[in-house]
Amino acid sequence: MLELLYYLLTSPVHFVLSAFRTIVFALFLTLPSLWHAKQASQAAKGIYHDLPYADVGGEARTLDIYLPHSPSHSATREGFTERRAPILIYIQDTGWTHAKKEAYASLALALRSHGILCIVPNFRTYPTIKGQTLADDVTRVIRWSLANAKTYGGDPTRMSLVAHSTGLQLCLHALSVGDPIHRSLVHLIGLSGIYDLPALYGHLGRAGSYRATALLRTFDVPVISGLNRFSPIHLVPVLASLDAPPGITLIHGSRDSVMPTTQLSRFVERLRARSLHAKMVLLQGWTRTRFTVELLGHRTPTDPVTQVDSLIHAIVTPILGENAPSAQDMDPDRSILLADHIQDKPYLWRMRQWILELWCPL
Repeated sequence: MLELLYYLLTSPVHFVLSAFRTIVFALFLTLPSLWHAKQASQAAKGIYHDLPYADVGGEARTLDIYLPHSPSHSATREGFTERRAPILIYIQDTGWTHAKKEAYASLALALRSHGILCIVPNFRTYPTIKGQTLADDVTRVIRWSLANAKTYGGDPTRMSLVAHSTGLQLCLHALSVGDPIHRSLVHLIGLSGIYDLPALYGHLGRAGSYRATALLRTFDVPVISGLNRFSPIHLVPVLASLDAPPGITLIHGSRDSVMPTTQLSRFVERLRARSLHAKMVLLQGWTRTRFTVELLGHRTPTDPVTQVDSLIHAIVTPILGENAPSAQDMDPDRSILLADHIQDKPYLWRMRQWILELWCPL
């Protein structure tokens, strides 16, 4: 509270703009997404809510499971007789400060329509935890999923992580701390990820010194160089030393201003230089805000627009392999530039996108 008061007194313009952007973001995206997600999840079957994956921590350490909805899989976990489903654990973008798994129900419902078992966890964030412990709950979620996968009809030998923005940083940090969880993962798919924390510090500093210093407090380091040990681009040597690292697919927007494509290319080059299997998928014209709109936005599995959505295809193709939908050519041996079909979106969707890009750029 004292820090907030200090910021209000010293930078009133920045504070008012930040508060205004938060209100706009909530009105046009977060609140509608939560409402639609609640309605969709209540109507759907085969969903298990608020399962604890740790003995202590309450709601902050619970997860939701979305059983696959396809002809080859049962709608409930009892009496599972068909081939077990691949598992997708979705690690959301929290900004390291707030997690809300319910907001991603529509996304999980769309993904499970491809025969994937989806797990969406909450996890603790700053200031409850900070620094070295920020990624602890990601590790715990993976362990819990391995131990309980068969109970819910999942295949523990086909487990993948899908991580958005700050969630990718948490996943890569979790893989680098020496826990053997990496052996259980087949794929790590990053969506508009954070690859370089010092570069992010510089970007935040240009938007206001308070946000940059908040990043240092989140990782419990006094100076910018302390961010290196948590930064994905500096973790590459550790990742390369793993005995069975997962394949990495990085899906990114060509118009991302927070982590430009040059940062993505630099990260991928370092991964490949260490003989790690890494692939880039660029979504033409996408910004970081666009990713958030798509991931939080209302979608239905039967909607033909979302069924052929390039983001959904980019996510499910590494997981499903030969069984993936064939609407997009997702050759794993080369980088891909996918076209943006924003003109196919409804008018209200395009209006909301324009407002968010104008007032709430990420």
